[in-house]
Amino acid sequence: MRTYSSPLSLALLTLLLPACGGDKATEGQNAGECADGADNDADGAFDCDDTDCAGSPDCGGDTGNDDSNAAPSGVTIAITPATPGPDDALSCTVTTEAVDPDGDTVSYRYAWTVDGASAGVTEATVASSLTEGGQTWTCTVTPTDGTLDGASASASVTVEPEAETSQLGSSSSNPGTSCKAILDAGDSVGDGSYWVTYGRSTPFRVDCEMTTDGGGWALAWLHDGVTDYNDSAIAYDMPVVAQSATTTMIAYVDSTLRVLSNWASFPVPSAWRTNTPMNQAPTDLTTDATIAGVLRSGVALRFGRSDFGSQTSCGSFIWTSGNSGAVCLNDAQAPWFARFAGSGGDYLADTCATGFAYSAANVCGPERRFAIWMR
Repeated sequence: MRTYSSPLSLALLTLLLPACGGDKATEGQNAGECADGADNDADGAFDCDDTDCAGSPDCGGDTGNDDSNAAPSGVTIAITPATPGPDDALSCTVTTEAVDPDGDTVSYRYAWTVDGASAGVTEATVASSLTEGGQTWTCTVTPTDGTLDGASASASVTVEPEAETSQLGSSSSNPGTSCKAILDAGDSVGDGSYWVTYGRSTPFRVDCEMTTDGGGWALAWLHDGVTDYNDSAIAYDMPVVAQSATTTMIAYVDSTLRVLSNWASFPVPSAWRTNTPMNQAPTDLTTDATIAGVLRSGVALRFGRSDFGSQTSCGSFIWTSGNSGAVCLNDAQAPWFARFAGSGGDYLADTCATGFAYSAANVCGPERRFAIWMR
């Protein structure tokens, strides 16, 4: 007898067969099936496209979006201090940290602007030396996971202007007419730099010596403690303070401009108002002078660019031809600045000796520098 199967019976047989053989096959139930290119469970989905392969090591959790990476979240920041003064450093602080959804390490980039222009600062802190009163500083922080950036955040502060003060000489808006005027007004805060005019329309800063011999001295010229000048035409550093001065003080000072024990004050020779004593023809005068605190009458004052031979006393040498130079008072405690106009090696190095004890070994240095003050 001939038999045949109808389509309906075949379909029923297909449904019943898995039940006879146990559990239904799934893609990936055997090692390597999620990467063998076959549809192992005959459901029409191959390998990692089959939901049965979700989480398989062969698929690595792949959802069809390879090499996915998410940017970190944004941040919130603040600048401290919130109301900075001109002497304050600025610090940009992250107050809410960024979070990376992939667990990547997050770092921050910093960028500062001042009054809308790049300040060239890429650190979290701005030094106080870079800020001025009235400036607006903005910090921008960008979080990054090294590949993608999160949203940037910015904060700004305005530096408070320098406080106005009624103290004479403390600012360019309230200069003193001279160091002596500041001292006489009771506004001296000791030796240091002050704002003055000395007859000029534009204020400037000058070093004032407010202690020695009554104080009120302005620094007109200072040996730098290093240079061997070899110069027969040395000019004032601050000529304006000499032009109207009535008294001068020559002294040795240290690196902080503290006047050492060898100093002398006396009336300004008229020639010194226009040129330094180092830039003069050889000159001999007699003057009353206060030397290291003691008033002396009729002291020999000698200055000029010429050579003075080999004498060791300010009062005994004879000017000779050639350039070498001397500025001295004939007293054991008075300064004797010499050898500034000549050349010839170490023997003629600038010397900072005393009036009765000249020696080429008394070389000027950072802690023994010749200075001319005017009052």
